[in-house]
Amino acid sequence: MDNYFISENTLMIMPYAKNKSKVIENYVSYIVNKRPFDLVNDSCKYYGSSYLGRCESTDYMIGVKYKCPIVVSEVKEIIIFPTTSVKNDDCVWLNYNAIEKYYNNGQNKVVILLKNSRKFEFEISERIISNQIFRSSRLESVLKSKKR
Repeated sequence: MDNYFISENTLMIMPYAKNKSKVIENYVSYIVNKRPFDLVNDSCKYYGSSYLGRCESTDYMIGVKYKCPIVVSEVKEIIIFPTTSVKNDDCVWLNYNAIEKYYNNGQNKVVILLKNSRKFEFEISERIISNQIFRSSRLESVLKSKKR
């Protein structure tokens, strides 16, 4: 698949092969012929900005510049965050609203349970995921306060 844009059904975007991504949705998965970062950037453009513009907005709203959560679509309330630096080839993007729960598996890995009951294990610390979820929550709170 060449054209895919992040939607409210997108749960996770992960590297798949060279210049390809695996997109996990509620009940289906897709292989997209783009790197995860390019898919994120193109989706931001589709909804009216760019990745860089979304990062600048996140910095302005909550003061986060590095590994920042971004609002892909304000109208659809889609907030995603990276698990590592976006420059890394192994960076996975998670939809903040798709996470049911997460926990440390006792082996320095984090298990994330998505709302579709699928579990994924990542070689990152629980602290990193907690921090990313906290940042995403702050971003969501600021956005919601603007709508009042």
